[in-house]
Amino acid sequence: MYWEKLTSAERKLIKEPSDFPIISLIKSLSCLERNVIYNSIRIKEEHQEEYKKMQEPWVDDFKELWGENHKRNPDEYPAEFSTDFLESGEYERYRLYYSARNPQNIEIIKVNPITSEFLAKAIETISIVSILFDNYSPNSK
Repeated sequence: MYWEKLTSAERKLIKEPSDFPIISLIKSLSCLERNVIYNSIRIKEEHQEEYKKMQEPWVDDFKELWGENHKRNPDEYPAEFSTDFLESGEYERYRLYYSARNPQNIEIIKVNPITSEFLAKAIETISIVSILFDNYSPNSK
């Protein structure tokens, strides 16, 4: 995956002004930081269905890329595709996106400075963007 470019799944996710800065925040993390955060949070049980449904564009995007790269249909090789998907970091990256957008839907299972800082930055980013766009009027000078 190209971490510096938006995937088509990421482009589909950008529905609100705060989505782009959240995706940028995630892309700015090192592999170690993403892994620490991923292993520190869990989606609450009552939000698992919503989480899975929202993840579908990411899986579809990865399927398309996987098929192009391997010259095979991922549905015919589910075990290999699943392994590659999990190893790609896409699943990890999506959990971080979902957690940043919906911090009330997660449990922090391992408190640490990296996760705390990430969630604080995400919440702050969403708040700032919300204030900017709530007060912005294209006709104001």
